[in-house]
Amino acid sequence: MLLRSGKKLSHKNSCADIDEINEDVITRLPVDVLKKILCLLPESEANRTRILSYKWTEICAFLPNLRFVMPSCVSIQQANKFHSFVDATLAIRGTEPIKRFSISYSKICNYRRADALLCTLVSQYKVQEIELMFPDDHRKRIRFCWPLFKTCETLVALTLKGKFVLDVPGDVLFPCLKKIDLVSIVYSCDKSLTNLISGCPELEELNVERLIRDDNLEIFKVSSPFLKRLGMNFSQETSRVLVVDIDAPKIEYLDIIGQMYRYKFSIEPLCIIEAHVTIDGSISKELLSCLSSAKMLALTNETIWNLTGRAYNLPVFPNLVKLEIGMDSIWDTNWLLSLLNNMPILEHITLSERLRSHYIYRNYDWKPPVEAPDCLRLNMKEILINNETGTHEEFIFIKYLLKHSNNLEKLTINADRFHPKRVEKILSFPRGSSLCQIHLNSLQDPDGSSHI
Repeated sequence: MLLRSGKKLSHKNSCADIDEINEDVITRLPVDVLKKILCLLPESEANRTRILSYKWTEICAFLPNLRFVMPSCVSIQQANKFHSFVDATLAIRGTEPIKRFSISYSKICNYRRADALLCTLVSQYKVQEIELMFPDDHRKRIRFCWPLFKTCETLVALTLKGKFVLDVPGDVLFPCLKKIDLVSIVYSCDKSLTNLISGCPELEELNVERLIRDDNLEIFKVSSPFLKRLGMNFSQETSRVLVVDIDAPKIEYLDIIGQMYRYKFSIEPLCIIEAHVTIDGSISKELLSCLSSAKMLALTNETIWNLTGRAYNLPVFPNLVKLEIGMDSIWDTNWLLSLLNNMPILEHITLSERLRSHYIYRNYDWKPPVEAPDCLRLNMKEILINNETGTHEEFIFIKYLLKHSNNLEKLTINADRFHPKRVEKILSFPRGSSLCQIHLNSLQDPDGSSHI
């Protein structure tokens, strides 16, 4: 084989020699520069550079974030080949610390080697974030190296996904762990989750998604003195939690989805800053009291359905400046205005879905009150209406909002289509604010059946 230099390359040359001769301009850049370039790419794109040459394989081994995805394997031999590739990458890296390590296993996996890898990460690489994903059709009991975690002072984030059995002993300790994400986990018992949370004295963020049936969790108990963010996704179709007991006085951000039969929240007053609530069931005064300090609040259709008729018992929301609310369950517009009366400094409101179930309450005729809520008259700056469908009630309500919002700067209406006459009428409505601009965004209806 003749090269442009005139030198003849022997077949005895190593792959590294071939790579060196065939290097392009980018590959000749200093290794530190190449590392910085790869760090700017998405992890999947950075990992693809391994196929370019052995040099790029070595560079990828030294990236701060490592991500491995096991291909679909039909035999344990293929699985072991993947495990060996991961081990070889770590061997190239030596003992340089890892910032984030992510690995996704396929159906056929050597769980003994997966356990050994986890022990290696914790004991040798000072890893800060670990993400483990196992296949959804296995209920294997993963052997975590619980004693090693007690001395791990670098791990701050842990993500576990997949239908493996999590069995956490009572003496577990993660001294510096601040964030936990649990997705579709099978728990050995209720105590397993409780032990995990109580073993994290520095925990600040917890997200639990229960997207499978029979995960053995009937009591969801969280006790964490410094927890600031809590996300709970209990799908109605899969969840069978009977009791939810949250003892986290410092929570600032709360996201709840699902059905809970009995729940208790121990949160200090004036702590909640932002909350997203989707509860299909009764809502206690205790929870409403916790939400009353929020600056941003999102209430979905299911939540509104359970609150309708209780407006005069709702607490005042003295700090609330932004509200997102599902409108499909509101058939009495006065209920919404009563709710707004409890939000004196509200500045932004998003109304989703249609204004009311007009198929049921066809004869309902709303008579607007003379006195508008204070937030409309004094503070409202922006109103967003999503999925406006053109009902008579919506039309009258939009007119009311424009007339009584004296400081409104922007009204945005998103709908499938707007009929020209309807647009003309909306634009002709009297406006309480001379600064108000109206934006009508038409969303193309695929079947062309919806017109406004």
